[in-house]
Amino acid sequence: MVNFKIAVNDEQSISLCCLYFNSEGLREINRYMIGNTECIVYLDEEHNLEVTEEKERFNGTSVVRQRNRVRNIGSLRIKINRFSSAFIDEAGSLDKSTLIHYCRNTWEGEGQWETASIENFGLRAVAEHPASYQKMTISSNGTRSTGEYYPFIVIEDKKFGKCYYMEHEGGFSWEIEIDAKGNGITADTTLCAEVNSLNEYNNGLAVFLEPNEEYVTSYVLYGVCDGGFEEATHEILKYKNRNGKILAELPVCFNDYMNCLWARPSAERLIPLIDAAAEAGAEIFCIDANWHTNMGDWIPDDKKFGDIGFKGIIDYIKSKNMLPGVWLEIETAMSDAKILKLSEHSVLTRDGNKIQFGKGCYTLNMNDEKIREYILSVFDRLYDMGIRYIKNDYNHCVGNGCDDVHGKGYGLKKSLEGFYSLIDTVYEKHPDMIIENCGSGALRCDEGTLSHFNLQSTSDQEIYYYNPSIINGTMAFMPIGKMGIWSYPIPVKFFDKELGEEIFTSSYLSRFADGEETVFNMITSMFGIMYLSGRIDKADNKNMNLIREGIGVYKKMRKYIKNAIPIFPTGMFKMNDSGIYGIGVKNEEEHKIILAIFRINTDETELELNFHKWAKDNSRIRLEYPADSNTRFSFENLILNVNMEKNNSARLFVIDI
Repeated sequence: MVNFKIAVNDEQSISLCCLYFNSEGLREINRYMIGNTECIVYLDEEHNLEVTEEKERFNGTSVVRQRNRVRNIGSLRIKINRFSSAFIDEAGSLDKSTLIHYCRNTWEGEGQWETASIENFGLRAVAEHPASYQKMTISSNGTRSTGEYYPFIVIEDKKFGKCYYMEHEGGFSWEIEIDAKGNGITADTTLCAEVNSLNEYNNGLAVFLEPNEEYVTSYVLYGVCDGGFEEATHEILKYKNRNGKILAELPVCFNDYMNCLWARPSAERLIPLIDAAAEAGAEIFCIDANWHTNMGDWIPDDKKFGDIGFKGIIDYIKSKNMLPGVWLEIETAMSDAKILKLSEHSVLTRDGNKIQFGKGCYTLNMNDEKIREYILSVFDRLYDMGIRYIKNDYNHCVGNGCDDVHGKGYGLKKSLEGFYSLIDTVYEKHPDMIIENCGSGALRCDEGTLSHFNLQSTSDQEIYYYNPSIINGTMAFMPIGKMGIWSYPIPVKFFDKELGEEIFTSSYLSRFADGEETVFNMITSMFGIMYLSGRIDKADNKNMNLIREGIGVYKKMRKYIKNAIPIFPTGMFKMNDSGIYGIGVKNEEEHKIILAIFRINTDETELELNFHKWAKDNSRIRLEYPADSNTRFSFENLILNVNMEKNNSARLFVIDI
């Protein structure tokens, strides 16, 4: 079975030929192994193309990692209009019980899974002859590669108890297409699926190949396993846990942005927060936006930090035994930034015009050597100051492309590859630097991007009881050891920030008196890398003790969490859903299940969960956090019953299996 599609445009005849590659018109000419990678070479004599499939397999998982190469072996220039990374012509039966699982992503609303039947997804027979089914696609275009959907789809074939899954690993525009193969309503019709990023008709990406030139696709992860949705996520996460830049130990970070200073750092505001973060047990303190004079130049704005200046704040963080960190957005520069004058090709263009966002904001050309040298010097300068953590953000979208001889879609791909290679270079120069990827939360969080970073922001969501849904959904595709999750006890909401210190009245602080909001926040952030924020310097003794206790519990559990896989005891739930829900992770080697129970905006108080799927007969459970809780629960015959007395509350359990 050949696993790709291709469309070529012979520039001599200007005729378009779309080939659904199978045994017809294609001849296998070679097959060989390089390590765990099988290479299969085909010859298309009609178009003078040589196509090579590269399929890598891994022990302990059904995942196949594939990319394809196409080389022009003729004497004429050829345009490739479409070339897929993988095309699976048997991806489940066209049975009414077959389900399609796909994930919607948007700003502050990441990880929202949808499940649809074949017909509800939009696959319907409209005739009896071939190609008679409606095709359905999900895609995201531009520099926000997960701005609309996450590039992962699961086809659950309940009739045969199988799950087929596919994920694009490219880090730029992509498309997943689900189609049917067969003759309309006949019994032999099956589903097929394609993943591509080179598709001129979707994202403008095409490539011109001169004689002997080749194009290499982005990678795709795919496979088939027994079971359902959860089992499919386990397969792909087992691969990612072994092959990513996961930190040896997950740190506790404090960041001064979300529901905290909102990009208004000063010595007066930072010193109390630094003291509180150190007292609570944080290991990193990151100063977020607006510490600098100009976006693009990244020169510290010393006047914001009083007599000690910016370097004095960095030294103060170090004196509290925390690693200092700062926010950057290295792809972006303002119109008056000096970096723009370094090169005539300093920014990305479209149709010869600089691509602009907002009020004079531009995207830098990361393939320009002078721009790269300057950005690398920024990292060097920060490193020499003692900074060991970078939160690298990205808050724009270039759109479908930028200027390049191969076309705008190719220009976008090349620009992003330049950015990723620059990040790799930073790690080569400073291997102990920790770099977070943030793209307005998680709007660029695909595996192709995340493979270059230590951790990923999961969301910019500031309403604390919406976060469990985001975390639950994100765990289905992102390694838990890379998920940066906000916790913001004692929050200052975005629209309250102008009130300054006046907001901290006794009436305002009294809403936190029972500690439930603090507990909820702390538990949510334990399912990844804890990203603490909020005005914890204003916390009373009860809440500060809960923060300190939560961090202590997290530090005990982080070795279990790092390489765990998710379980979904209450399935996928949406941000606006009301009820009592469970989030869990399981570490087989450590024989642990970490389980959180959340009561969210509901009058319900009781939850019953059956753990026969995940635990063993002699398994035991304990309430881990908060320690002084009088929460009533029982665990008999692997059935957990929990009573959650207060609304918008959470409890953390550990099950020894």
